[in-house]
Amino acid sequence: MALQEHSVSSRLLRKRTAGLAAPVSGKKRPVPGAAKVGEFEQACRNALRWSRSELLALAIARGCAHYASLWPQLPAPKGVLPHEVLGCALLRGPEDAETFQAIRCGAMVLSDWNNDPELVAEAAVRLAVSGRVSHVAKLGLRHDTRPDYWTAVIEVLPEGCTEEDFLPGVSRLTRETFGSSPRHGVIREWLRSDFAR
Repeated sequence: MALQEHSVSSRLLRKRTAGLAAPVSGKKRPVPGAAKVGEFEQACRNALRWSRSELLALAIARGCAHYASLWPQLPAPKGVLPHEVLGCALLRGPEDAETFQAIRCGAMVLSDWNNDPELVAEAAVRLAVSGRVSHVAKLGLRHDTRPDYWTAVIEVLPEGCTEEDFLPGVSRLTRETFGSSPRHGVIREWLRSDFAR
């Protein structure tokens, strides 16, 4: 796992610092983006200390109201996490009913159009949920209206999923409504948050 973490972090740092020329004076200069990478790593470590209730409260406050009725007694959200970290942190946990519901909410956060696919992958590796993110991304690739986003997520993830039997299927990550006439059938809408940064 440590090797994967280093590989993803290094790739992310290289992307953010690409095209920078070496200083002519020989003096070291700060690398733009390096501080952001360090802040993101710290946010991933901080997410490990948050309770599931705190993570869910923040997700619902950021637009995951579809799942609010599952957790009516959540505390008011406290603290801040990057949206990509929040989504991945919600995917953590043992294979049980509570984790299954939290994964549904986390998938909604990860589906946000404003997320950076590389940051999703970085958080997934650091929080040890890259297999679960891969599962969500593959479902999104097949059923969401944004295959470009899901393709980009899959391309930077280090591994595939090994827990398909436990993880939610597409019907648990979408809202289904009936069309206005029988020929329209069921209309499936992929659930996503819309968090303004």
